[in-house]
Amino acid sequence: FRRVLFRSETLVKAPKDIRLILAMAQLYATLRNDAKVANDWIDKGLAIDPSEARLLQLRAVLSSKDPYERAMEVVRLQYSDPSVASIYRYLTLVDLADRLKEAMPRAPEADKALMKAALDKTIAALPAALEAALKAGPAEEMLLERATLAAINGSDWEGAERIAATAEKAGERAMAATIRSRSLLAQGKPDESMQVLLAAEKAGERSPVLMRQLSLMYERSGRLDEAKEAMQNAYERRPNDVTTARLYAMLLDRGGERTRALEILRELSRANPSNRDVLNAWLGIESEVGDRSGAVAMRRRLYKDMPGFRENSLALARLLLNAPSDLDLMLDADGKRKFSVDQLQAMTPIKRQQELQAAAQGNLNLGLEIVELLQGADPTDAGLALMKARAKARFGKVKDGEDSLDRKSTRLNSSHANISYAVFC
Repeated sequence: FRRVLFRSETLVKAPKDIRLILAMAQLYATLRNDAKVANDWIDKGLAIDPSEARLLQLRAVLSSKDPYERAMEVVRLQYSDPSVASIYRYLTLVDLADRLKEAMPRAPEADKALMKAALDKTIAALPAALEAALKAGPAEEMLLERATLAAINGSDWEGAERIAATAEKAGERAMAATIRSRSLLAQGKPDESMQVLLAAEKAGERSPVLMRQLSLMYERSGRLDEAKEAMQNAYERRPNDVTTARLYAMLLDRGGERTRALEILRELSRANPSNRDVLNAWLGIESEVGDRSGAVAMRRRLYKDMPGFRENSLALARLLLNAPSDLDLMLDADGKRKFSVDQLQAMTPIKRQQELQAAAQGNLNLGLEIVELLQGADPTDAGLALMKARAKARFGKVKDGEDSLDRKSTRLNSSHANISYAVFC
């Protein structure tokens, strides 16, 4: 996404540069798997040069309805260097798998079979793609981080160790230690996880990635001063690194330094406007200690443009359902506060009550709409069912809330439904 931002800014200076327009089309086709926006860029390029062969070829590729075939062909077209292509083939595949899993529950029935076939092909291609990528870029931090995350999420501990061994063989000892630490922690072995990091630090390794992991482990064990010192060390060594800066800001926030945390996240979000982790962290703090209305307006825009951005959608639903009558959450179509204090005071009492009730009901309706959308993607999520039940009971009828937890009308299993009902009551 940083590449998308950089090329977007460059296009402002050179709006008719075919190379940049082609790059934008390729990036949206691969990183975002968004054929519509990619085709919009192709249209812009062909309006300048209708005979541009690379744009015409990319358009032919994007005409395929198979997301897997489309993504692989775009990678082939975009990266001529075999080693670079191997790395981005794996990264594209692993991101494509995540996006297909996220999109399938909400997709039209007519598209689900094609998406399922594409997901099966993607998953089948991942092992060989990872092997080729690690051979081509054994020291590439972005590759190692993403591959490790995929292995840990899949409880593939042997796979995580293979990735660590690859990094170590390439001279990336700090990264190898970090990978092993994360794997051990995910396996429920926090003491062993910490020992791996301390041994690496004792051996002289103090890279930002290692210090970040060490900070997280210190905080986990309650050693907050040491956690802050380690994360600050990582941040000072690499202040422009997105992950380091975000984690440092979140640590400051948890330690009570919320203003400083907000400053870092505001700057980070301006430099990385498409990074979901950064946006979610920034908006979370902004809505609590900064411009609350502005933060909610941004969350609404993100929900409209990217309803599948689960963290944002969930945070927005919580805000709307927990405090639908909050004046800071009552926004007009332009994302500004709907009522000023002067406007409310100028209304008659009855008119004021009617306007506020209507705005609060609008917030409540949107909050419930979001929860129902999220439930469509994960019908077994007990937390979503409980959120919906509490909102309906609080602002409607208790019976409506109870019905939201009824196993006959939801897909909660018996234990989840029983626990949710007990908490609700």
